[in-house]
This record gives sequence, C-alpha cells and structure tokens, in this order.
Amino acid sequence: MIELNGTASIARNIAEARQKNGANINTDTVHMLKHCATEVVEAMEAYVNYSALKQLGDMTKDSEVMFEGLEEPDVAYQAFCEDRKRFSSELGDIVSCVLIIAAQECIDIEKAILDCTERNRKRANKQGDKL
Repeated sequence: MIELNGTASIARNIAEARQKNGANINTDTVHMLKHCATEVVEAMEAYVNYSALKQLGDMTKDSEVMFEGLEEPDVAYQAFCEDRKRFSSELGDIVSCVLIIAAQECIDIEKAILDCTERNRKRANKQGDKL
C-alpha cells in the first residue's frame, strides 16, 4: 500500500526539481489547482474516447475487448487500449497534483481521505449533511 503523505512530499520535491531544471511547472497551490483542473479536462477527453470505444466492444472479466462486426477490429482495440492508457495516466496526474498541493499546504492527505470516506459513509446511511 502506498503511504500517501510520504508520496506527497516526494511528488512535491520532484515537481520543484523539474521547475528548477526549467520545466513549465509551478508548485504554488493556486497554480497547482489550475494545473489539476487542466488534468481533469484531459482525463475527461480521454475518457470520452475510451468509453465510446468501450461501448463498441463487449468487456470481459479480464478486460479484453471483442470488437466483433467492425471492419477493423484490431485498430479499434488498439485505439481502445491507447485511450484507456491515456485515461489512466491522466488520473495519475490528477492524484499527483492533489498530493503536491497537500504537501505544499502541510495537509495530512491520508487523514483527509479517511475523513471524507467517513463523511460519505454517513451520507450513504442518511446521516449528516448533504444526504
């Protein structure tokens, strides 16, 4: 299991090193929030492509896709795999942004996630706010 607070510090250190090496990245919280929003948009774009192709095929338990009846099933499957990989990568980018922000703001991200999960558990049981 990943220790998120340690990973957050590592992610921030890497981002700061990239910045020092001339990368167009800024670990300031406001800039990271904007960057995170951009990553969410990119994830959405990747997901739209991936889900459209997913609906063409029949997902099996082992995540292989059968694109029967298509003129070029191998091309469709390859595009599906590329879009799924891109979507996965964008989700990783979003989490990385969140971890960098948590480290920058000295937030215990593990506690924040556990607290959020508990709030949502209560909401699912019709307790608390935002039922």
